[in-house]
Amino acid sequence: MKNHNRMTATDRLFQAITEDIVECKLKPEQKLSEPEIAKKFGTSRAPIREALRRMEERGLVIHRPHQGYSVAAFSIEKLIEIFEVREALEGIACRLACERMSNKDIAKLKDIVRVHKQELNRNPNGGYSYQYQDIDFHFLIVKGSKNSMINKLICEDNYNMMLIYRN
Repeated sequence: MKNHNRMTATDRLFQAITEDIVECKLKPEQKLSEPEIAKKFGTSRAPIREALRRMEERGLVIHRPHQGYSVAAFSIEKLIEIFEVREALEGIACRLACERMSNKDIAKLKDIVRVHKQELNRNPNGGYSYQYQDIDFHFLIVKGSKNSMINKLICEDNYNMMLIYRN
């Protein structure tokens, strides 16, 4: 994520609205009101429109002429497609990460695995409460591949969709 102090108004809005969608504060097919968003975040409508356009490009919202934006509805078919693409790209990313990862990144991976094991030992039959660390594990491998195209396709384009489906 970007340094919050250096983010533009559009970046901040993109991040905040995306988080609301990921955390299910905004529901699928819910209409997004530009005036309400402007009031909530104390900003003009121009950066809101730009943030919503970026979110539309990523499949998080849809725009209907004369109706405005609404949160995208997500289907099982879309989830399957995301995981098929992810499976192929993460395999390549893992191979590259094995060759290119720094010792510091490898240590981070080991820390995440340690936390996973502790959680499973504490709660062997229960739910898995470290879902974000699981995602962090996968994306740390992707970043460790040091391949900007794989990083963009997985981390930027599909990361939020994965979080939505996890919730």
